[in-house]
Amino acid sequence: METKEMVANIEVSSSSQNDRNLGEIQDEEKAHSPNDSSQCCPQTETSIRAHSSSNLPSLDDILCNTTIAFRSGFEPHVCSRRSCAPGAYAVNPSEHRLQDDVGFDANHDASHQSPNDDVAIETHHATFVVSEARVVHEDTDVELERMRSRLKLVQDELSGLRNSTEREQAGNRECIVRQRRGIAIAVILAITIIMIFVVTLTARNSPQQQRFDEVLSILPPAISERSQFKNIDSPQSKALHWIVSEDEAQLSITKTDRILQRYVLAVIFFSMGGEGWGDKCNFLTGKHECKWFSEWTPSSKGPYNHARKGVIACNEEDMVTNIQLYWNFLVSSIPDEVQYLSKLIHLNLIGGSISGAIPTVLGKLSNLKGLFLSNNNLSGSVPLELSNMEFLEQFSISMNANITGDMDFFCPLEAPLTFLQANCGGSSPEVKCACCNHCCDQEKSTCCMSGTDNCYSTLP
Repeated sequence: METKEMVANIEVSSSSQNDRNLGEIQDEEKAHSPNDSSQCCPQTETSIRAHSSSNLPSLDDILCNTTIAFRSGFEPHVCSRRSCAPGAYAVNPSEHRLQDDVGFDANHDASHQSPNDDVAIETHHATFVVSEARVVHEDTDVELERMRSRLKLVQDELSGLRNSTEREQAGNRECIVRQRRGIAIAVILAITIIMIFVVTLTARNSPQQQRFDEVLSILPPAISERSQFKNIDSPQSKALHWIVSEDEAQLSITKTDRILQRYVLAVIFFSMGGEGWGDKCNFLTGKHECKWFSEWTPSSKGPYNHARKGVIACNEEDMVTNIQLYWNFLVSSIPDEVQYLSKLIHLNLIGGSISGAIPTVLGKLSNLKGLFLSNNNLSGSVPLELSNMEFLEQFSISMNANITGDMDFFCPLEAPLTFLQANCGGSSPEVKCACCNHCCDQEKSTCCMSGTDNCYSTLP
């Protein structure tokens, strides 16, 4: 738009100059020119400011302003601000030649040119400069657009590089985190292994571990399976731990028989629910095991009721001979370890909740004279191995509803039992026993002596 306005102004200004002669213009220029070597052309009311009536810029304004702004292929008449008035420009016709693209010479002899020719030259000069300005302006716009495109491409590349760098950095961070996590886990595992090794090595060399090894060495391999000691919840493992760590007596390892005896009694305690016994009878105390009993007054009289409960007797060698744990809330089953109480003469376990079969290992108690197992939840048949107890005098298995079978193997013994009690009475006896002298009725919870009317209750 600015270029079009400039062309319009040039055309208006050139038409106003056609009526002026060249002499008047030169006189006006000489009258207003300064004394220096260059000639300045001030704006006049008649020639230079011919646009006053039309309010348009003069040709001189356009030439001066245009030649200041653009230098394209020729040396323009540059206005000297020190010697020219505002808006004027310096003119030296003798120093410059304005030649258009067809070879027209704007500086030929003044005698051969008319005033109209001067105006045409000036108009052509301004048009050429404006055309050049338009070309430069368009080239500049194209170059700017090209630079913007390149800048956008560079920005896109930088953005891509930035995103790629961020992804790479994120991947590197994740990799570093994984590596550090792996190193931390490896360090923790190494420390744990070292600690376990140190603790194990220390435990092996500790006095408690030495005593554990010594106690375990004196226990016969057949007394308890070694795998039972690996289960910390087994009665055998608990009994061994008590002997090693908690037994206040801490017997010398040389007292092998007593250590073995205390171990068996401890197994009985843990196997048959000693923590829930009505009377713990001083079991697992620091006292001598022959004093693991309590005084009590039995509620009824009978061959198996005593004034003490627990380990009530030992022989001269301090070996247990009599255990009375009747009506004491015994549970579970009778442990096989009881067979190692080789000096045992009486074993009374009446009135509990003992379950399972009668252990055949009881037949190894060759010194046993009295075995009382009535009023429990035992099942199965009476094992034949019990007939190996050559000194057995009293045996009670009544009031066990699930005990069945034949007990006649006791009958041909050379020394008949003085007390043999079973569920062989009532309308539907569970056990066949021709030589039993006390037959009981499970439904009535009563027993009667054979051949008499003397009956009694099996309950305390």
